[in-house]
Amino acid sequence: MKQILFSFFLLIFLIGFPAKAQNNCQVSDPNIKMGISQVGKIDWAKYPDFTLPFSIIYSGPRFNDFQRLPLKKGFTHLNTFSGDDYTKLPLKNRALLWYSVANLLPNSNWTDIESPWGNDLPEIKRRWQADIKGYTGFFEDSQNVNFPKVDIWVPDIEKLKATDLGILSLKANPRTPMAYRNLSDVNFLKQYKNDMQRLYIEAINFSRNLDVSQNAKISSYSDVPIRTNFLNIDANTWQDWSSNPNRLAYINRDTINTNKVGGFESKLDFLTPSAYFYYDINHPFGPLYLSQLLFQIEANRAWSNKDVIVFEWMRYHPCCGPYPKQIETYMAEAGAIFPFFSGAKGIWLWEEGAYLNPTKEILTSYDAFIYGLYRLSKYKSYFEGNYKLYIPKSGRDHYADKDAIWRGVVKDGKILIAATNPFQDLGKKSTIILNYGNWKQSIELSGKDVFLCEFDLPTTQIPFAQCSVFPNPSSDKIFVNIKPTQKTDINIQLFDMLGNQLFNQNNLQISEDFITQIDLDNLSCGLYVVKISDLQSGYSQTKKIVYSKK
Repeated sequence: MKQILFSFFLLIFLIGFPAKAQNNCQVSDPNIKMGISQVGKIDWAKYPDFTLPFSIIYSGPRFNDFQRLPLKKGFTHLNTFSGDDYTKLPLKNRALLWYSVANLLPNSNWTDIESPWGNDLPEIKRRWQADIKGYTGFFEDSQNVNFPKVDIWVPDIEKLKATDLGILSLKANPRTPMAYRNLSDVNFLKQYKNDMQRLYIEAINFSRNLDVSQNAKISSYSDVPIRTNFLNIDANTWQDWSSNPNRLAYINRDTINTNKVGGFESKLDFLTPSAYFYYDINHPFGPLYLSQLLFQIEANRAWSNKDVIVFEWMRYHPCCGPYPKQIETYMAEAGAIFPFFSGAKGIWLWEEGAYLNPTKEILTSYDAFIYGLYRLSKYKSYFEGNYKLYIPKSGRDHYADKDAIWRGVVKDGKILIAATNPFQDLGKKSTIILNYGNWKQSIELSGKDVFLCEFDLPTTQIPFAQCSVFPNPSSDKIFVNIKPTQKTDINIQLFDMLGNQLFNQNNLQISEDFITQIDLDNLSCGLYVVKISDLQSGYSQTKKIVYSKK
């Protein structure tokens, strides 16, 4: 018992007591009545006009909106058109999805068996040109050109074999040219991946060659460096997802230096991961909706410096959930707010008219999504100019640990916090502890609601805002990664739970991202504490680790 108490007080000494939040932030706006009362209608008028510093594309239902109301309520682009949009919608507000890119030539190998070989590319390009010409009819000023006058153009290709097993199945297909079927498995895989990458690039280059005057921003739906399914996010560590080139989708790997991103990715102006919600909240996987959304953004930002515009849908995906039911309102609201705390620069709110049932549906998910944008607009200055994202824990690790999620945006001595607990029962309370540098705060969350609030930070400069220790748990060694905010002298120590110092690396002068290794081979299995201290200010952070031998 004495040892347990000593360990408890040691951790309190190292970590400190968090202050209880004096939370004066509004969870809801009393002037906005939530819940749409009319079937088949979005009540745009109840929201004051507002803007956000992001690209937010509206593909949702317009119904009887002839005034382009989404553009006054946080959205920047329209992808569904009505009324006089044909003549009045400015080019800067136009976004188009180009469907059927790989499905325009019946009986082609690309369309039928997802093969890059044996295709009539000149004929495919003729079909492309005819198909794209059809999109020019959306706008009056595009009638006499070969490419629609738009600000954003996103081909939807989705025709490739994603796994090595699927690729190798083509060796037995008689439609595969014999020259390729005779290759070894290793060379067959390499040839397929390189040739499919080139075929994908053809679609982007073709669009750019037609778009000779307006310089539309071009991407490709969901063809991102890290593209994974919902169920295997925790199959690899975050360190692995964010640094192992074997995790890259092969069309987005450089063919010369295969350890880095490139290829198809180099042809895109921005990235568009898709993060649809798959499972009803009552399903065991249901509460993972937000962690998998943030993972899609964070994993792709780890590999590419291009802007991320994430696709979201207000319905459960037909693969696994109660399709075509709308997602829950708190899921929609979180989906409108959290992406920007993980570094997204936009959201494409997608809907397909065939899935709408305006004569029967009350569109509560849309209402909640717009409300989330409206709430965020109150703090839009945090995302303008110079600011810093603070992500204390990756979406991947939240997915694995199944816990509450929070993120921060730091600017001008303040921090804006977004937090929610997808695993809490509706109506029940939970408390989480926030920390950034030497600032600590506890806040109370209500059910699955999204907490959004700003706090003042201490006036003293924080020498390093982020540090991480991985892998955790560890079976042999750990790495300490420190991201300093200024040139600083640091000390790294390792303690056991009795307060004994087991490792000390002193007087390290760092001014940029720093990483060091601590070997644990001679220690007993158990819980340890790593403490990183600034020698000048006395500021410190601590990390608990678990050591378990192989």
